[in-house]
Amino acid sequence: MYNILNKYLFDFNPIDGLYITLNKNNIEINGLNYRKYTTGVAELKNSKYSLVFYSVNSNSLITVLENGLYTHSQYLITSNKVIDDISIYDLLKYVDFEIADLVFKYFKY
Repeated sequence: MYNILNKYLFDFNPIDGLYITLNKNNIEINGLNYRKYTTGVAELKNSKYSLVFYSVNSNSLITVLENGLYTHSQYLITSNKVIDDISIYDLLKYVDFEIADLVFKYFKY
């Protein structure tokens, strides 16, 4: 079976089932490849960040935008097990606390 996410470009794989990219070119390419799978955008109150959600089969892709324009980081979740296994410290190795907290809260809710 063809894996729709086989072209996902990432920089880090901190835990099994989670892939992160901070590279703006990779984020843009991933966004273009999966744009048709966009399921929603969340504008966060009192925050300069917003989240764009993609859903491809049982996989989720989250892109963090800063001020609605600039890509900050992107996360691919390929396993529901990530939600149980992730720690905020897994993210703090790659992004600042505000972003790590935002993404971590998304995983937990």
